Amino acid sequence: MSKKMMIITGLVVLLILGGGSFIAVSAYGAPWVAKDAETALNKQFAEKGIDEEQIQSKEHSYSAKFGKHSIYVRFKEESNLRYEYLYRKDEKRMILTEILDTKDNNNPVSEGKTDSIYNN
Repeated sequence: MSKKMMIITGLVVLLILGGGSFIAVSAYGAPWVAKDAETALNKQFAEKGIDEEQIQSKEHSYSAKFGKHSIYVRFKEESNLRYEYLYRKDEKRMILTEILDTKDNNNPVSEGKTDSIYNN
């Protein structure tokens, strides 16, 4: 194989890998930003006195349309409520944007026992 052919092959491989990485990050969000969001949420929970043991589940979500990372949290004491926290990358913090009552047709509520949208 000639030197020119090796260079072209190398460039094609780099282009494919780079393009695939770009598509993956565009569709699913940057994994390092998701980690930053998780860290910010844990820090805020610690400041509010919310212990990890109070959490029933956490679900990460990424909106490719808006380029935003969210974390949906359910607390053991309020398993019927789903809290949505949105990551503000510029402020490196999470903002509680919505609390949904899953037993009441996902109707929004303004506060639960654990957190309130008024505490942002």
